[in-house]
Amino acid sequence: MTEVDRPNTTEPSTQNEPSRDSAVPVLSPEVAENCEKCIDRYRAGNAEKADIFLELQGIIGKHVPDNQAEFALQALRSYLAMLDNHDKLQSAALSRGGFPIEPIPSERGSVVDDDEPPVESSPAKRARSPDSDFAWVIQEQINPAPLSVELRQTQATLANFACDLKIAKASLLNSSRLPQFPDGEWSNILAGRFVDFDHVLSGLYSIAPDDRRRERFGSLEIVAGASTPAKVVRSHSEWTIAWDSFVDAMLYIFPFRGPELIAYAKSIKQLFTSIPPERHLRIIQYDKAVRLRVSQRRDLLLSDVLAFADLSLLWLQHGGGSTGSSIRSPHSSPSKPRREACRRYNAGTCPNSQSSCDYAHICSTCRSTGHVASACGSK
Repeated sequence: MTEVDRPNTTEPSTQNEPSRDSAVPVLSPEVAENCEKCIDRYRAGNAEKADIFLELQGIIGKHVPDNQAEFALQALRSYLAMLDNHDKLQSAALSRGGFPIEPIPSERGSVVDDDEPPVESSPAKRARSPDSDFAWVIQEQINPAPLSVELRQTQATLANFACDLKIAKASLLNSSRLPQFPDGEWSNILAGRFVDFDHVLSGLYSIAPDDRRRERFGSLEIVAGASTPAKVVRSHSEWTIAWDSFVDAMLYIFPFRGPELIAYAKSIKQLFTSIPPERHLRIIQYDKAVRLRVSQRRDLLLSDVLAFADLSLLWLQHGGGSTGSSIRSPHSSPSKPRREACRRYNAGTCPNSQSSCDYAHICSTCRSTGHVASACGSK
């Protein structure tokens, strides 16, 4: 081999040796910070995934040289993995009825894959659900309750509303197909609480808005505004009017609960048909007790009739038993001396219902029901 040939034989090996230009590439702190800002915007819900992808592609493509295309692709994949991992965490939290997870941003200036094992990251920077240490959450993970699809959907929907009830209610009240329903009872539905049919019936025929306001001071909740409904559900027809309005509101928020509401309404209407009218107040009280129990639990549907056997025995057969709140029809003969008219009821400030108040909710002038003294036409 000649001397001329030697440089040609050594040239390939010289070209394959790593040089300063072909050292392991890294993103500059400025580029990495811009990419992290994009990720944080997506985690906060301020941008769509497609928009973030295009922004990341533009940032990385603009600052990474063309001869490092493979590295640019790897960096883009790492940031896209962060977006995918955030979506997985959010879905897992909502599927078990928890709160959406607020991930902690990764360290600035480096490409970090959120799919890395948590052992490699410090505890302060791990993203985890805020309710993961609660005893009931741990118990549910160990031994999940056998809930139906409807209950799981309701649970997840209420958990979503609980993240920010004010935003959920503001969005609801601004929707174009919103059915008429009292403002305070919308709040109860969104929070999974009991809905008062007396307020629903009053709201349908009222000429004044529902001005009840709830204010919280620590663990104390104060309800300001009118708390006594103008109308009270006392008959089958009044219950049906309030129920139909309630169903419209429920299906607007929980459209998947239609079969449950239909089955429950059928059972209540059968009771109204089979029980004499003078005992219809017992059915109304039974309905209140059932809906109250379902609102205080997350493992019952209104259509689970067998779960309310004790309430049926108490209210339908014994009219409230010996609880002191037994009810009777206004058409039946009184078994007690005539009660004095409730002054607070006539002033519109009585917090009790007709069945639980020690005084009669009647007009103090003519002793008739349905109006207060200020609206009485009798002299």
